[in-house]
Amino acid sequence: MNAYIIRPTEITDAMLISTNIPETDSTKGEWTVGTAFMAGDTCRVTTTGIHNVYEALVNVTGGSSPEVDVLAATPKWLDTGKTNRWKPFDKVIGSQASQASPINYVLKPGITDSLSIQNVEATSIQVVLADQSYDTVTNGTAWTGATGTTQPTGWDKVGTPSDYLIDSGALKITAAGNNEGISQTITVVPGTEMQFLGIYRNIASDIAQYAVYDVTHSADILATTDLASSIVDSTLSYIFTVPAGCTSIKISLLAKSTGNIVWFDTVSLAPTVYNETTNLVSTINVIDEYTYWFEDFLWKTSLTVSNIPPYPSATVTVIVTNQGGTAKCGAIIPGVKLELGKLQLSPQPGLDSFSTLTENTTFGTWSVVKRSTRRKMQFKLFVEIARLDFIMQQMALYDSELLVWVGYESLECLAIYGFYRTFTPSIDYNNWTIIDVEVRGII
Repeated sequence: MNAYIIRPTEITDAMLISTNIPETDSTKGEWTVGTAFMAGDTCRVTTTGIHNVYEALVNVTGGSSPEVDVLAATPKWLDTGKTNRWKPFDKVIGSQASQASPINYVLKPGITDSLSIQNVEATSIQVVLADQSYDTVTNGTAWTGATGTTQPTGWDKVGTPSDYLIDSGALKITAAGNNEGISQTITVVPGTEMQFLGIYRNIASDIAQYAVYDVTHSADILATTDLASSIVDSTLSYIFTVPAGCTSIKISLLAKSTGNIVWFDTVSLAPTVYNETTNLVSTINVIDEYTYWFEDFLWKTSLTVSNIPPYPSATVTVIVTNQGGTAKCGAIIPGVKLELGKLQLSPQPGLDSFSTLTENTTFGTWSVVKRSTRRKMQFKLFVEIARLDFIMQQMALYDSELLVWVGYESLECLAIYGFYRTFTPSIDYNNWTIIDVEVRGII
């Protein structure tokens, strides 16, 4: 069994293609020059690379933007962390993005062969990769040609919408009747699994729709379906297998009712190269009929996979589902794996507790202040001497860098996002060395 690290890809604005989590945090909305804030009010700054929420420490009108002000000698603002949308990428495991189930993210991080999703509250996690180098949609991002009653180039008109408009890069459709918009007929290969992917939004209370039709057999693959009404960019994602014998399908993007206004962007139809759903229920504590009926089921809180095919142009879709409840996700960490060596017997996972226990020495009672715990592990690696210099160079390169350390990916306690504290080889054999490793997770 080989231990490995995942060298994370830092997610930038350009890599986050879409999500269904709105960026609406704070009591006073987006920070703007001249807006008056009372002490305790919060605002958000969502410019590229920021995406943080700030709390006013004093009454504030004007002045520097909060992300600049927090660097002042006497700041007026307190940085309270990332927006809900960006919490999975803030390098803090304990801060969770939360959303009525499901949570979905579509990323384009470049070459990715491994993925770790940490600190979730969910019943299942689905990970899908679609190879965008084989995107079959014509004009699904630029929307050239769309103007007035003329549909975008490469698309057919559905109904008679009153207006097509390229609006800040997205296609805006104003319907004149029910179920109106655009469609495109595409040649496909029978039996291929495809992902229909895009971004949509609508005017408040309006409804965007989509559909997939088997032209060859004159049959619905997906009948016209309402998308959840959303006034912010949200994810459209539908995965299906092209029916046997089908060589042509039609995809449609629609507005539901007369007068509805909807937007679509970044629309693609590409073959999937990876699609796995993991059920997070754990029955490890169920050992007999009594425990089956009377013990609570346990739920895994993380998922780490390293068998993802590395496609440079793939989109990575992560869907976190908590059936019947609120889904939460602390970290989504895509990256590239580096095998370190063979994991030796007796790895030692553990926890550091930051809670405090205070004893009343008069009465013998205790008071507890509950705080976080931090995961850690110690283990030994068996590494070929010929690879030792390379491995040591890599460790020097990643000194004080956050990595995902994986001793055994099916055990959560042996898959930690954190730093190494010690990495000490002992050359005890002619061709092999034993390396002592200590890793501390982050909170």
